[in-house]
Amino acid sequence: VTRREQALHDLHGSQRDAELESQTLKKRIAETEKTLMSGAVTNPKELENLQQSLDSLRRHRAAVEDKAMEALLQSEETSARLQEERATLAALEADWRAGQGELGEEETKMKRNFLILRKQRENAVAAVDKDRLAEYERMRKRKAGVAVAAIENGECGACHVQLPTGVISAARTGDGLVYCTSCGRILHAG
Repeated sequence: VTRREQALHDLHGSQRDAELESQTLKKRIAETEKTLMSGAVTNPKELENLQQSLDSLRRHRAAVEDKAMEALLQSEETSARLQEERATLAALEADWRAGQGELGEEETKMKRNFLILRKQRENAVAAVDKDRLAEYERMRKRKAGVAVAAIENGECGACHVQLPTGVISAARTGDGLVYCTSCGRILHAG
């Protein structure tokens, strides 16, 4: 939009310049015609030079007027495109603002959920045996933050290795910590 506005400004400037130049040329043409028609110049060579000058001024004025017309047409086209781009920009900004509102609501919801989950974790940690909690924390550090894996379809949920039936049974009974025979994570039968 900014580039299009600058282009429109430049086109208006070109158009004004061409119109001013055309007016100046019009005055010079009128003065030259007046001199030719006045009879003040009688020398045939000077008359021929004045006529050539007049023809040159007329050609130059026609070219300048063409340039002014071209600038006018381009400025109208650029103005129409600018209006379209402004409308598109306004729609995009409205969508962005709506998205920002939704993101703000989502952020608030996530913060609320985080606080609830943190409180639940604190309550759960308070109920866990200190030795088991220490083992869990050590495992979490060694295993990139994932110390516990769920048993899913007889497999470890972390490494997806098929677990022996005895390991699955031990995890289901809940007597002590049971570890995956492949990745070493604590297994949870759920």
